[in-house]
Amino acid sequence: MYVPALQKMGGEIELFSTCLGGTACRFHETSYMHSAVVRGRSKLRGAEVEIPDVRAGFSSVIAAASAEGSSVLRGVHHLERGYHEPAEQLRSLGLDLKTT
Repeated sequence: MYVPALQKMGGEIELFSTCLGGTACRFHETSYMHSAVVRGRSKLRGAEVEIPDVRAGFSSVIAAASAEGSSVLRGVHHLERGYHEPAEQLRSLGLDLKTT
């Protein structure tokens, strides 16, 4: 099972396979974990995270940027496919970013 980056970094998140937003969404007849509750402000810490897709990837970058310590993000090709020069853009914002 995929463990979301924010959970690996210390965020308090509970995932659900039911629709939490009122009306049923397109996933309501599946067993997919598609709803989440994030509790309070969690102090995030660096972690090694696998990026599964472009949307989760960008949220992982934001979490890593605000976490204490360093993070290793694998699967950054998703970001490179979905955004124009993401590493350069993030560096221009002051993020200390190393790529290999």
